[in-house]
Amino acid sequence: MDNRLSYFKELTLGVEGWFSKLSIALFDILLSYQSSKSVKGNLMEIGAWHGKSAAMLAVHASRGETVFIFDIEVRKELSENIDRFSKALDTSIKLSKANSFTKITPSFCSEQYRRMRLVHVDGDHSAYGVYNDLEIANSVLHPHGVLVVDDFLNERFPQVSEVTYEYVSIHKYELCLLLVGGNKGYFVRPKFRDFYFSYLDSSLASELLERGIKVEVFSGTNNGYPCLGVRQM
Repeated sequence: MDNRLSYFKELTLGVEGWFSKLSIALFDILLSYQSSKSVKGNLMEIGAWHGKSAAMLAVHASRGETVFIFDIEVRKELSENIDRFSKALDTSIKLSKANSFTKITPSFCSEQYRRMRLVHVDGDHSAYGVYNDLEIANSVLHPHGVLVVDDFLNERFPQVSEVTYEYVSIHKYELCLLLVGGNKGYFVRPKFRDFYFSYLDSSLASELLERGIKVEVFSGTNNGYPCLGVRQM
């Protein structure tokens, strides 16, 4: 484990948000694994609040990679934090005030087609909004990319679970569930599922423990693919 997690914690000290310790660790594990395997690509977040999870993407961005942040409302705190992250990390972060229905355009999706190595969807939680965000994410997701859906299986937002399951079922040759934990679902391309699953199946608990988090890891299936569930103890 390198020092990027420690740097993230320093950088986001006092930043408001709902990015749990387990989610922070899972993002760090997956992004670090991508880097160790030389997976290159841009990173993207739909819905950012004050930028805490965006900081994790920025900390892991390599030279030449861009972090795209979209939010329907660019709050003063978000704008100031993104500017601070960008300067501290010397990273290209593009913050846009955007409704994903109208502002994340087909031309953007075409330009970024299959280029995002991680997409974090935490935007409009309506059924239509979730489906729209998943369509965008699927379009831009890298072959070795990870799609993260916030509030997956959250009882407050049953429509997020419903639409995500429906979308993945319809697109079962494009996306499959890899992992559930920390209030988020993690999806990858079926063709490259083993690229992640074999690593996580053998190392997830120890990687999390190294980051100070003790968990239970559960094995399951979705759409015929093995997947994992993780719960903090």
